[in-house]
Amino acid sequence: SNHNKNGSFSGCSSLTKITIKSGITYAHESYYSDDGPLYGCNQISTVIFETGITAIPAYIFEGCNQLSNITIPNTVTKIGNYAFNGCSSLSTATYTGTRAQWINVTKGGGNDSLYSIIQCSDDAQVNLRSNNTDISYIASTGTQYIDTKYYPNQNTRIDMEIESINWNNTFMPFGGRGGNPNNCVALWMYYENASNYLRYGNNDNKIDITLAGNYKNAKFKIYFENGKIKIGEEETTFTKVSDFKCNYSLYIGALNTAQELQNIGRSARIYSFKIYEGETLVRNFIPVYNTIVNQAGLYDTVEGKFYYSLGTNAFVAP
Repeated sequence: SNHNKNGSFSGCSSLTKITIKSGITYAHESYYSDDGPLYGCNQISTVIFETGITAIPAYIFEGCNQLSNITIPNTVTKIGNYAFNGCSSLSTATYTGTRAQWINVTKGGGNDSLYSIIQCSDDAQVNLRSNNTDISYIASTGTQYIDTKYYPNQNTRIDMEIESINWNNTFMPFGGRGGNPNNCVALWMYYENASNYLRYGNNDNKIDITLAGNYKNAKFKIYFENGKIKIGEEETTFTKVSDFKCNYSLYIGALNTAQELQNIGRSARIYSFKIYEGETLVRNFIPVYNTIVNQAGLYDTVEGKFYYSLGTNAFVAP
């Protein structure tokens, strides 16, 4: 491609706020990481898109590590890959449309820092317990995952019930890692009796798990705490890890590697997922069908919030 470094505001390090007008025309639908109009504007803290904007180009805000506040109108139908990659300070993101409209926006990869915190106009209704009907499980077909918005540490305990569906390669029941140091809580499982392992504490700390049972097309429980993991009735113990905290949140059904989605692509049914901080229950996910967005997902009874798939398709209800 003959992309030139023609960034209109590239290198304007003192620029702190920008409003993108509805009549603006981008030079490209997609930029490379170093040729966007805002490349190097690392002091931008607030971005407002006016109503009428329909697309946010790839890479446009990549590396804007002071960006903390963004407003996106309901006219936006597409967000490009890595548009907000590296926006590590992003804390407030508002979408003026409904949650159902947001779900239908075409979302490029590398933007989980935005997707995990976006707030929509009807979230209060979406999160009402009465609008979330209990179901027995949610099923993934290989493209669905959930961001728990929880950052694991040495006191984290996980208790889940899952059913494997025709596993023939790696599956991640849960995972989160990355940062400096590269702290990690992630479980890799394989079909039948192949090697299973846990990475815990530092990412280099690999704990092999030998399983006698066959967990392909099986329903079983997974219990994990510092020093022990139990899959079905098979328990593996390991040396406890000292104080640490993951810099990135825990995903269910995939691995969050520094806001990059990895190891997704296996079918499973999730019956329950609980996270404890020591003895305190901090997430109690139960399968539900949300009648506002008409999707299956998990409802956290602790925070009173509905979580839906951030993948390319919705979870399947029974």
